[in-house]
Amino acid sequence: MEEEAADGKRAAEERPCVSHRRGRSRRQRRAGRTVQRFWDARNGKLFQQLGTHFESPRSWLAAIEEHRAVLVAIRKHDAKAARQAMQHHMDKAHGTLQRKLRRGQARLIEFRETTGKIPASRQADGR
Repeated sequence: MEEEAADGKRAAEERPCVSHRRGRSRRQRRAGRTVQRFWDARNGKLFQQLGTHFESPRSWLAAIEEHRAVLVAIRKHDAKAARQAMQHHMDKAHGTLQRKLRRGQARLIEFRETTGKIPASRQADGR
């Protein structure tokens, strides 16, 4: 996975196995469904398009390390550490997305102000 990220390739992905077997608590099943929804969204068109703008080998390697921290905590059955590691990952991802969206918005405003035009990619959807 690290090699693919370093080469700028998206990691080979398989749908995670989320167990809905009996014996699992309602909370565990709900968490499993949430993970499954995130995974499915990750492979959707919008997420893929965002990825072309915001992902890089460096960002993938950082995400892999963050995921590794979550997995280590889960394997140790340390719920608190897993929760903290996942929160850290989500906070970083959110912050990165916000920064890049603001940067993109600033570039769009600058383009409009200097040219008086709307980029061709924006004309089709009317933004």
